[in-house]
Amino acid sequence: MTGVTPRQGAQHGMDSKRLSTNAIPTGPPVPDPDRWKSCQVAASPLAEQIVTRVWGRAPDLEWQVLAIVLIAQRLEDHAPTPTTAADPLAAELKALIDEAFHTLNRAANSTT
Repeated sequence: MTGVTPRQGAQHGMDSKRLSTNAIPTGPPVPDPDRWKSCQVAASPLAEQIVTRVWGRAPDLEWQVLAIVLIAQRLEDHAPTPTTAADPLAAELKALIDEAFHTLNRAANSTT
């Protein structure tokens, strides 16, 4: 459809709104920055290694899974990941994981 004006499209029964330049995507879709919270990210061995190195094995499996998918998402998005427990980013990400973990537990407790 490149090079078709709205008038030409209308002549062929096409919706002019769909042909406007505003409706044409300008680049790849931006991924949802919170997709890790609903585990819409595939875990990877590297993400598991980073989580184990930075936070160790969590006593709660749900927390561990959230940590792994957050790190996997950051790897997918080419965002920085912590290198050690002393890395300031580790504390920042731990707070995000804790918040998501508590939100999940509140939701689970309210339905039981």
